[in-house]
Amino acid sequence: LELAGTVKGSFEGAEVGNVMVMLMFLADAHLQDEALPLKTWHTYLFSESCSIGTLNLAILQLLKRRNYSLRVEDSELYDKYFPLIAVNHNFPLRCLPTGIQI
Repeated sequence: LELAGTVKGSFEGAEVGNVMVMLMFLADAHLQDEALPLKTWHTYLFSESCSIGTLNLAILQLLKRRNYSLRVEDSELYDKYFPLIAVNHNFPLRCLPTGIQI
């Protein structure tokens, strides 16, 4: 599975879930004033699969693969965000911005 627009490269199986959780950690750390520390994420989500040191290295490698950027392009954001909001709030599809498809 390729996480298009997120990181370059392909992932398979449980690795996809691990990458998604690491991206959620990065988003939490970037957006929250008082984010949970990596040690807490490790305790509840990664303790059976890797050490805290390995998780820290994986997070750094993920950041490197994203060119140390936690931002997504506006077009990518709109392509993912508006259809999600439309489905969650029962918006008519005609209310989506031009060019956005579900």
